[in-house]
Amino acid sequence: MQATRQLDGVVPPSTISNISASTTLPAPVISSVPIVPSVLAVTVPAAPAAPIVIVKQPQLTKPYSEQTSWKSHEEYFTRLALCNGLTTGVEQAQNLLIAMEGAAAETVCGLTANKDEDYEAIWDNLLTFRTHR
Repeated sequence: MQATRQLDGVVPPSTISNISASTTLPAPVISSVPIVPSVLAVTVPAAPAAPIVIVKQPQLTKPYSEQTSWKSHEEYFTRLALCNGLTTGVEQAQNLLIAMEGAAAETVCGLTANKDEDYEAIWDNLLTFRTHR
């Protein structure tokens, strides 16, 4: 005995011989459901904006050598320190000491730039030297 598998709507070959001209076969089923292609909405995140980088190049300090007025140089250095972002007395003192040349460098030779008060001490020392010349 041979097992046959019957699918819905499929007539097995063994029954075909039993079909006569008067046998009516079921009409095929046609689906009336419209097939609509599905659209997949994908939201692609925008690429992050590149970060804005601001490079600020500090302006070099003109050297001070006692050839010009110390008061004029003090005003210049104060403006320059503001432009260069030197906000603490230590930063200002370090940059001011570097800018000294010649007699001015000799005047501030023993001074340090470790405390905020050193900035004022450098200017006081230059004033004292200038007035006692």
